[in-house]
Amino acid sequence: MPAPGTQQQRRTPAARLLNAKYSTALSPLFLQACIPVAGASSTERNVESNALLYGLKDPFVEEYFFNFGSSINGNRFVPPPEPLSQLNRIPDDLSCSRETYASPDVGCVCTHAVNIPFNKTIQFVLTNFEPDPSTYVYMSLHPVHLHGHNFAVVKMGFPSYNETDGLFIDANPDIVCPNRLCKAPRWNGQPPTDFNLHDPPIKDTVIVPAKGYVVLRFRSTNPGHWVMHCHTNSHHMEGMNMLFIEAAERIPQVPVNFPTCNQFSWSLENFDEYMTVSKATVQGNTTDKKNGESKQSPPKECWENDDQIDQESKGNVLKLTILS
Repeated sequence: MPAPGTQQQRRTPAARLLNAKYSTALSPLFLQACIPVAGASSTERNVESNALLYGLKDPFVEEYFFNFGSSINGNRFVPPPEPLSQLNRIPDDLSCSRETYASPDVGCVCTHAVNIPFNKTIQFVLTNFEPDPSTYVYMSLHPVHLHGHNFAVVKMGFPSYNETDGLFIDANPDIVCPNRLCKAPRWNGQPPTDFNLHDPPIKDTVIVPAKGYVVLRFRSTNPGHWVMHCHTNSHHMEGMNMLFIEAAERIPQVPVNFPTCNQFSWSLENFDEYMTVSKATVQGNTTDKKNGESKQSPPKECWENDDQIDQESKGNVLKLTILS
């Protein structure tokens, strides 16, 4: 058997590694043959149906670029203060379009949301370019998960790396980052022509290689608010997430007169008084035991489902928010 570390042993992989972060047939670090997700394929019997389901033959494609660096296109996500049905009421200080963050070198902490149209072939180009070139050698990959859809992985691009120690050398040349935060990545000239539009693998999570990219496709036929995020927990928690508002005009509207956030507020005194009243008497008037005065109880419908009530105390005001 060849001595460990010899050239002969490095050329004799012991196993095949699926979903690998290397593009070549041999990983110098693990002595394994590497098979990236894009190197896999769908079964032949699914080729025809997948072409329709994922728009593989569609010449008209809606393309979007998203860079997963320390954020997504320079935006670190924070949840909206109100339900998604009320996104039109996001406060200005959580808007990603603020002039404060118009500079290509300034990042944003905001509710990052992008609209995509209905019934189109959507192509996402997910890149992984760290803003600081000095960290390239240590960059991590990102397992990115998209809610609401499966997708076809039609292309993966990898960086060049040292075949002796496995460290990265240069970013994949197919992508250009026009600014430090890579807030608007794009193709370096024309896009590649070697997309697998015949039998690409179907996934809902894919690894975006460091200093590389992934191209995925799906059809926008599922109206709703969908999240895309990195599945590395620390990255997810620090804001490597975003929302897609798919076919906004087809998302069911909140019913007329349905309770929404910030409709009413009580003082703590009002709340304490109410809590002394039995739920059985909520529909009628109650009597103040101190002075015998009749006082109106709050609407019953506001209290029938305690698990839907979010109580938030601010100073002397208790806001009761009905989540829609």
